[in-house]
Amino acid sequence: MIIFRKIKTNIIIIEVYMTTKDIKNQVGATLLELVMSIGIIAVIAIAAISYFNTANDANKVNDEVKNINTLSAAIRNMFNSQGDYAGLTNTVIIKSGAFPDRMRVGSSATLIKNSWLNDGVDVAPVNAAGTANDSFTITYKGVPERACVDITSKTFRFYDKVAVAGTQITGSASATTLCKAGANTIVFTAR
Repeated sequence: MIIFRKIKTNIIIIEVYMTTKDIKNQVGATLLELVMSIGIIAVIAIAAISYFNTANDANKVNDEVKNINTLSAAIRNMFNSQGDYAGLTNTVIIKSGAFPDRMRVGSSATLIKNSWLNDGVDVAPVNAAGTANDSFTITYKGVPERACVDITSKTFRFYDKVAVAGTQITGSASATTLCKAGANTIVFTAR
């Protein structure tokens, strides 16, 4: 039952009075309403999980780009006065004070981790410009396809050579071609 009542200020107030019979008819939700509610909740949950996974992947890529740059700078600083990179190993760089702690694997003296593998990074001296040990490599193992494309696209301009599966990245387009489904190995070469 609905009653309209006019107050002195020309505002109409609608009062709703429900009888006992009306209340009995309105109790509970129908099965269709419940199914629709569960469906809406499921869609929202799936969207939230998908967004979280995408954001998490982007954070991993950004963290690894920082790690690569920090590790590269640590190697350059450590071997700067030596004139070459002879003797560079995982163990030597881990013992360096400039080594990024977030890449440590517990108390291991040889393992360097990335976001995908505990043994995901190796460093070594190489002959890239014609003189023994004149350069060094940072090898990233186990990198998923999407992360491979993003990491190589963000870093290829800042290193002498960035290669996936032995082939040099020359731009973002080549990164999308060279990075494959599954685990990829990226080699960063620098002097």
